[in-house]
This record gives sequence, structure tokens and C-alpha cells, in this order.
Amino acid sequence: MNGNNYNQWAQTVRLVLDGKGKLGFLTGAIAEPAQGDPLHKQWKSENSMIIAWLVSTMETGIGKPYMFLPSAKDVWEAVKETYSDIQNASQIFGLNSKLWHAKQGDRNKIVFYF
Repeated sequence: MNGNNYNQWAQTVRLVLDGKGKLGFLTGAIAEPAQGDPLHKQWKSENSMIIAWLVSTMETGIGKPYMFLPSAKDVWEAVKETYSDIQNASQIFGLNSKLWHAKQGDRNKIVFYF
């Protein structure tokens, strides 16, 4: 993930983890068991592997801050919060730019209709 391809990266991550039966680590469906629970050690190991994989699929400058978060779900949500709107923002900018430059004859369409 390079900061500009969040949607593609996120879908790839979902598909890979779903295929491995681990998507619940991102959604919270596979929650951390209590410390004394026999499954805690396995959860911790799998969670660490998923965090490492997520971070390793990001450019170095992007991934570094996320490697210190405690769970794959925390990483997933933080990356989503930071990068999910970039593509939408660039699409909105592009549409606004097209609208602004649109012409009706020799006049801007916005002026033409008002």
C-alpha cells in the first residue's frame, strides 16, 4: 500500500485473510481470548503474524507507525481511517475540476444557467 491505492490494497487483504479463515481478526469476530484462556497464545501468535503481514504490504514510511498497535483490528481501523477517503477525495476533485471547466458555447456552464 502506497497511500494512493488503499481500496485495492484493502480488498486484496480481505480476500487473502478470508481465504485463510482469518478475516475475523480485522472485523473483531475473532476476539482476543482472556489471558488465562488456552487459546490466548495461539490468538496472540496469529494476530502478530497478521500485523506483520499488513505492515509488510505497506511502503516502509507508511507501515512503520502501525507495527506498534496491539491488534490487527487496530491496524486495520487506523489505516482505514487514514487512507480510505483519499481515492474519493481525488475523484471529487476531478469531478469539480471538470464541472468548473465545462463550457456552454463561449460561457462557463455555471454562468450560463444562472
